[in-house]
Parts: sequence; structure tokens; C-alpha cells
Amino acid sequence: MHLIQFMNKVRYHFTNKKRPSANGLEFIGPLVSSVEETSDPISTVIKGEIPSWITGSFLRNGPGKFEFGKIK
Repeated sequence: MHLIQFMNKVRYHFTNKKRPSANGLEFIGPLVSSVEETSDPISTVIKGEIPSWITGSFLRNGPGKFEFGKIK
């Protein structure tokens, strides 16, 4: 089978596949926006030693607290 034929079959499978309805489901927006953003750096205490060959910055991204409606 040629690559183009294979890609056409894959495309057909995913575009014609029946998916369950999402009606009545809550969306994820409140899950990731329940805590105020921390835009200022927060210092920390490092235990141990950082290897001398490590350079750069460490940036952690993402929510630290999950709430969904009344579920905490």
C-alpha cells in the first residue's frame, strides 16, 4: 500500500468515526482557573547540590491546585 493510500484510510477512519455526545458535560475551564495566577517568582530552598554543568532557568508551568465545582 502506498503512503497516500494509507493516509487516506487513516483520514477516513478518524473523520467518519462516531463520537459520544458531550451534551450536559461540564467543561474544563473552571478546573484550571480556580486559583489566582502567580506571576512573581517564588524562592525556594534547595536541598543538596546542583551539578556545576547545569545552566539555564527552571520554569514550572501549570496549575498547582485542582477544583471542579464543589469538589476540592
